[in-house]
Amino acid sequence: MNKANNINTLKTDTVKDRIKRNQALFVQEYKNKACNISATCQAVGINRLTFYDWKSKYPEFESQIIELEQGLIDLAETQMLRNIREGKETSLIFFLCNKARDKWQNVQRIEHRLPENTKMTYIIKHAK
Repeated sequence: MNKANNINTLKTDTVKDRIKRNQALFVQEYKNKACNISATCQAVGINRLTFYDWKSKYPEFESQIIELEQGLIDLAETQMLRNIREGKETSLIFFLCNKARDKWQNVQRIEHRLPENTKMTYIIKHAK
């Protein structure tokens, strides 16, 4: 290996090491900031594009992020179940609207009367 290749290898290793250290710091802060991307990026000193770039290029980093997010969801679900056992109405309604949709639906109805002979155009957009 010639001297130029050796120097390039050292520079590359240094960049890789720095990225790995910054990712480890990000993961720790992400946990501390309750998986808030903006707050964590600001605390670590990177922008959101860097975060998304890391997620797409480094599968190990992405899996750590997913694991933290799943843990936060588990925590929220546990708290919701606690609230249900305590009879907290909002948690009960949320649970039933999402788990018993056939019986519980969160539907808003709007009624409006128009004068006779009024033309009306309906535009219906379907969410995907």
